Amino acid sequence: MGTNNQDVACYLVTKHSAWKGKYKRIFSVGNAGITTYNPGSMEVTNQWYYHDFINITPALKGVGQVPNEFIITMRKGKKVDNMRFSSEHRTDIISEALIFRHSFAEGIVDNLRANAQKVHWSDARHPVVLEVTPCSVEQLDATTGAPLASYMFKDIEALVPVTGLPGGLCIQSGGFGRLHIFSTDRRDEILKKVEDNAKKYVGISINAKKVCITLQQAQELRVGKYSGDEHITSLCEFTVHKVSRRHNDPVRRTLCISESCLLERDPNSYAIVTLKPLSDIFALVRHQENPQMLTIEYVRGGNRVYTSSDRDALLASLIDGVRASGNLDVHVRMTPTPRGKRLGPLEVPVDEEVESMHLKFIQQPPPGWTFAEAVERFNVNVSYSGLLHAVTAEGLFAENKEKLITGALGALVLREGDQATLPAEEVEAQFHALRRLVASKAGFASLTSLPRFREKVGWKVVKALQRNNDGINHAAIDMLCALMQPMHDNPDLKQEQLNKASLLASATFQEKLLENWVHHVSHGTGALVVLAMLDFFTFALCAPYSETTDGAHFDRLLEMVADNGRSLYRLFQHPSLAIVKGAGLVMKAVIEEGENDIPARMQLLALTEGALPRHMYTALFTQTSDGRLLTHRQLSRHLVSLWAAENQSAVDLLGRTVPPGLLAFLESKETVPLDDIDRLNTRDNLKIAEDDEERNKKNQVLETLDRAYKTSVKKVENLVEKHMDVSTVLLFLYLEFWYCCS
Repeated sequence: MGTNNQDVACYLVTKHSAWKGKYKRIFSVGNAGITTYNPGSMEVTNQWYYHDFINITPALKGVGQVPNEFIITMRKGKKVDNMRFSSEHRTDIISEALIFRHSFAEGIVDNLRANAQKVHWSDARHPVVLEVTPCSVEQLDATTGAPLASYMFKDIEALVPVTGLPGGLCIQSGGFGRLHIFSTDRRDEILKKVEDNAKKYVGISINAKKVCITLQQAQELRVGKYSGDEHITSLCEFTVHKVSRRHNDPVRRTLCISESCLLERDPNSYAIVTLKPLSDIFALVRHQENPQMLTIEYVRGGNRVYTSSDRDALLASLIDGVRASGNLDVHVRMTPTPRGKRLGPLEVPVDEEVESMHLKFIQQPPPGWTFAEAVERFNVNVSYSGLLHAVTAEGLFAENKEKLITGALGALVLREGDQATLPAEEVEAQFHALRRLVASKAGFASLTSLPRFREKVGWKVVKALQRNNDGINHAAIDMLCALMQPMHDNPDLKQEQLNKASLLASATFQEKLLENWVHHVSHGTGALVVLAMLDFFTFALCAPYSETTDGAHFDRLLEMVADNGRSLYRLFQHPSLAIVKGAGLVMKAVIEEGENDIPARMQLLALTEGALPRHMYTALFTQTSDGRLLTHRQLSRHLVSLWAAENQSAVDLLGRTVPPGLLAFLESKETVPLDDIDRLNTRDNLKIAEDDEERNKKNQVLETLDRAYKTSVKKVENLVEKHMDVSTVLLFLYLEFWYCCS
């Protein structure tokens, strides 16, 4: 496209041509025009600036109509031409394009404005203007006309009339029933206009609900299906300042992380200002230019910017909470996600074809692309949890995915550039790409199967640590964790054992990692790096993961960690629950597996650092149904028992602080109730090994059948060449195949 155009949103679509038939194209909505690209070479095939672009419309349903088809109309010289495309993301494509409708050759103006009042979270009524456009309902400032909020038709679930409020209307959106409450004297007109415009311009149906709700019900259900206590009860809280276009200055908020949601609360009234599900978080941006600023990116847009003096601790807690909620794709990056480089919406994974083409682009970037551009686009399009299509499919012309993955890994370490002088965001992007690749089965095995890959990755991590950049360090260690612990389905314990032996073979390498970790702990910095290192220790030292760690490597690393035991105890005071839990798991392993005087040293530190009473309180008084807090309680109970075992000083301390009756109860011989589950040992290595053996047996049978088939085909070809009759050939084929299979 032209130099003045930047892609805003791109989608892989099918173009319908009268003389070429159907074929794939990348359809781009830019800030200055519409572009189509060849997906194989990324060359521009067509381009129209908006002054030549007339319209984009959903195709009307009819006989022989292709589902999800849309039509674009443009000027071609003095004539008007059109093209047809189809995509399962038609609604998103049309919505993105209509945002720039005012720049079209024949600007689309089909709006309805109405004065209204917004029912604020504080119950106040704020005057606003509601404007129905061809693709959205806009909330505007009543005085200045500045946009305050936009409710895209594609995100609106329903329009709900409200009783008890004159002209009451709820816009239900967000994917979880979030209610935005308004009152206007033109409610019926707005409902009709939204229904008409959504169908005419976007091709979807938005109907007003027949059943009304009361104002009280609307306020009680304002945050939709997450209105229950289990969703809004905080696990941890941070004081932040929100940066928003609605306010001239940053506004103080309390940011709360629950089991399933991220909430903003007013610090004075503790009322919920807004709520977002943790599953909707796409990425967390840790800004380099401002040490307190972070941005939370959501899959449906509407990003939020905050500042916090505990930024990294907040990010560490968010990472842990979001992944615990089931969203494994969240990650931390230095720069905002370049949305225009992703070939599809953020809320759904990209197609297999898109993954494959970006694997090839890393090995051979298209003309005009730098290697850094290819890596960035790969990261934007491939989920952080790894490739979804990482195994070669069956079929004669199936693409060899394993070869593509190893080829991309080789290119990343061969073309990495000077790690000392490259921009920090490029080095981070390389580690993110490596992490995405090694999360697959073929990538995980490459550490030991790909020649010199281990050495190159090791040196890459060492050079990264020398830059003393927390963003790079976190990305590097997170990548190492993905090489320690399989992130893919059907893990191979033998390969995990080989990877750990390879990574833990160098004592010098471990010392550099520990040195970096201790530095951050002692200075109270780098919460993300600290959390990533605790994960590394967990996969190496903590059961059940430690069962695949070589004995000599285990003992050496355990002793190194024990020598820095005071650093572990400092982490028990950390504001991030994720770090407290990680430190507790490593401490548990050190005491249980440590030899000689290590357990006694850890018991003494538990008293001198004040850890025993803190965990005693957690062990006794945590009453909750939240899984993460119950895990902390189980861990605290285990640690208290380890610290108090055969430790008279600890028993004396408890005797001075705990009521005698409760202390006597601790000596009870009654059996522990077995109505709870083990929340610490979440992996069954025996079952993994049995499943792996079963798969290997099936694979051996399939390989035998495949060999029999190929052998028989060759013999049949020889018989045919000798001009034998068909019945004899078929009989031979049957007998041969039966013999091989038996």
